[in-house]
Amino acid sequence: MTEVTLSPSTLSAATYQIDAAAGTINGMPTPIVLEQTEAHAWSAAGAHRTHRAVVHSVDVITNTVILSINGKKVSVALRSRVAQMLKTLGVEGGSQKKLDTLKAPMPGLIRQVLVQPGDSVKKGDALLILEAMKMENVIKAAGDGVVASVQAVEKATVEKGALLIKFV
Repeated sequence: MTEVTLSPSTLSAATYQIDAAAGTINGMPTPIVLEQTEAHAWSAAGAHRTHRAVVHSVDVITNTVILSINGKKVSVALRSRVAQMLKTLGVEGGSQKKLDTLKAPMPGLIRQVLVQPGDSVKKGDALLILEAMKMENVIKAAGDGVVASVQAVEKATVEKGALLIKFV
């Protein structure tokens, strides 16, 4: 089953969940037949209308597709079911997360601390290396911030949930 969540930026603010396998749009049964007519073109035939969609480009990094629907060019954001659920709950993955603390995600041995107080970090920057079950895990920043203090000590063992780093 393929489910795609569409958020057309130039059509409306509405979000459409299209499940071609189940034949539903936003969970409602829809008598639409989707048919691929060319390599990058589809036809969607409903009860009294037929629409033609042509895909111009796909950006897998930003999960956006540029396409034409009946000749009108639109930008479409693709969302997974999980991302759509998070948005419904008011938790969007794209929003910037403010760092407060970093706690040990699992028990282990601190192999190396890669930051020190006063360091600025960006989302995705490596903060420390934690060895757990004979595997080295690079613990990265979940957002942007400035290191206030480091409680993690190299070659020390930590329990799950132990405070490792505080941020300003």
